[in-house]
Amino acid sequence: MARPNYSTFMDYKSYSGWYVGQKIICVDGLFPGVVWEWCSAVPISGDVYTIRAMKFSPNHVTGICCLAFYLEEISNPIPPHWERGFKHIRFRPLSATESTAAHYEAGEPNQVSPVLQES
Repeated sequence: MARPNYSTFMDYKSYSGWYVGQKIICVDGLFPGVVWEWCSAVPISGDVYTIRAMKFSPNHVTGICCLAFYLEEISNPIPPHWERGFKHIRFRPLSATESTAAHYEAGEPNQVSPVLQES
C-alpha cells in the first residue's frame, strides 16, 4: 500500500471535530525565533481566531505530518516561502457557551503570560 502524500493540499471541510469557519482560541503562542524567517505574524495566546483552511503538512524540524490551521486573521506568505499553517495542538475550540466579545472582556484563563521576578 502506497503511503499518502501529506505534503500536498488536502481540502478538508471537517476533520476530527475541527472545521473550516470554526472559532478557536490559541493556547500556545510560544514560537521559536526561526519562525520569523517565514512568518510576519503568529497567533497570540488567548486570542480568538477563525479556521479558513486545514491541511496536513510536515513539521519543519521533525518532518512528522500534523494537522495545520490557516487562519482568517493571519496570512503569512513571505517569498520565497509558501504560507505555512499552525499546528492544531496550539488551539482549542471556542465553546458554545463562550462568545468572542465575552472572551476578550474576561480574558483567557489558559493564557500564557510572562512571570516577572523581583530582584
